[in-house]
Amino acid sequence: MWVGHSHAHQAVVKIHDYLEDINPGLSRKVFGGVITSAAVSYVAVRGYRYYRARRTVKERGEAAKLACHVLREHLEQEGPVDPQKEAMITDLELSELKQKLWKGELKALEVLRAYQRKALQVDEKLNCVTEPIFEAEALAVELDLLSPNQRKPLHGIPVSVKDSFNVEGYDCHAGFSCFADKPVERDGDIVQIFKSLGAVPFVRTNFPQGLMTFACSNPMYGATKNPHSLTRGPGGSSGGEGSLIGGGGSVVGIGSDIGGSIRIPCQMCGVYGLKPTVDRISNQGHIPLMSGQNLVRMTAGPMARDMDGLILVTEALLTPRMHQLDPYVPPLFFQDTLYEKKSPLVVGFYTAIDGVHSHPTCVRAVMEAKTALTQQGHKVIEFQPPRAVEAVSNLFMKACFGDDGEETALYLKDDVLDRSVTFSYYMGKLPKRLRYMVSRLIGFMDPPLGQLVVGASTPPRKILEWWYLQDKIQAYKREFFAAWQSRKLDALICPGMPFPAVTAGTEDNVLGLFVFFLKLPQTGAVALW
Repeated sequence: MWVGHSHAHQAVVKIHDYLEDINPGLSRKVFGGVITSAAVSYVAVRGYRYYRARRTVKERGEAAKLACHVLREHLEQEGPVDPQKEAMITDLELSELKQKLWKGELKALEVLRAYQRKALQVDEKLNCVTEPIFEAEALAVELDLLSPNQRKPLHGIPVSVKDSFNVEGYDCHAGFSCFADKPVERDGDIVQIFKSLGAVPFVRTNFPQGLMTFACSNPMYGATKNPHSLTRGPGGSSGGEGSLIGGGGSVVGIGSDIGGSIRIPCQMCGVYGLKPTVDRISNQGHIPLMSGQNLVRMTAGPMARDMDGLILVTEALLTPRMHQLDPYVPPLFFQDTLYEKKSPLVVGFYTAIDGVHSHPTCVRAVMEAKTALTQQGHKVIEFQPPRAVEAVSNLFMKACFGDDGEETALYLKDDVLDRSVTFSYYMGKLPKRLRYMVSRLIGFMDPPLGQLVVGASTPPRKILEWWYLQDKIQAYKREFFAAWQSRKLDALICPGMPFPAVTAGTEDNVLGLFVFFLKLPQTGAVALW
């Protein structure tokens, strides 16, 4: 490398001398012109790339709106409908809907039509649907041709799908223009499983740009609103699912979660969700952001309107076909004996961690659950996760941002930046020393957020440090499990978030608080089902 630079320097000196021999001062003019031309070209290229990204973002958003409009017109051309019957269909709990479809009291197509209309109505209010899945109609028609003994466990059930999962024939871009308009050739594994169970994927739902924030906004589709308050956000990153299900536009959906992306929207939108143990449900076919980071992993999971529906869907998903599609998923069925266990349980609870307290509404929810469990004969005891702040700041954040934000910065280069990722993006652009100083300054105003930024700003610098980080994470898992066993716990209840849904656009203001609650369960503990 030094030799190459030396030769280049000698060449520049020779050119300089040659130009000066021709005309004194000429070299300065030539080199100045070259530098100016290079600068202008650089600015022009970056400007063009940004223009192209803006055009892609605008066109992709318009195409999605057009798709919803096309479906709406198609439904109107179907002729008169029975509003009361459709309202009855969309009001049914999942178990009731399943029975009526199985018995033939309802057709898959009429259920699909009811939910398509309802989803479009909810979307007009909440902006939670990105686009309809047009192949749903043909799938429902095929299901209606099946004889009763051919019907599968989720026969005719409409399913909404978070836009970060592959659906054949549709793009999967996570809000980055570089991935837009590139249709995938294969359904994600969980989409395939739902289809094999007789379900009908019918719409895709909104998400935040990059999927690593609990806001729900991106440049292509805009911001999603909370079904219970239009001034508040639904949470994220599976916010479109939470909003659509909470608004009555879907009975069951597919989400994903690495640090709360199912659990946060469920609390904020009043629905039910499960983040299963990693490799319990396949995540193949989810957009591969952070795919090279395997210390803390994302997992797919179901979301539903009611608890019985969530259990029904979870039980159906744990099928041998899941293992056939993804051999990393063990061929382990739903554990009925554990779920239906009748003996009293020992349940831990907490409402605060290391001085980070929950909003009174969240404390009340935990205490109401504690009272209900106690009345049913269960033993409920206080439990504090060990070394909470250290675990989140020095383990979780260092793992998730081990690339120092380079992957996200690469995708966002010359792209349209959504407000939900502005803080993290520009913090990542600062020089490391300045970023560290800023994080310390933030710590004076918001200690939890400051500690998070410090953790994210000091990733492992060498492979050996990455190995040590893995060792520390495994050691913490063992420490957490030992603390769990020492109290003989069967389960743990805590706030899904330390506060209720926040005003849309203010998610970054409370970023530090939620992490200590949502990240700690990333300990590898085995789920009951």
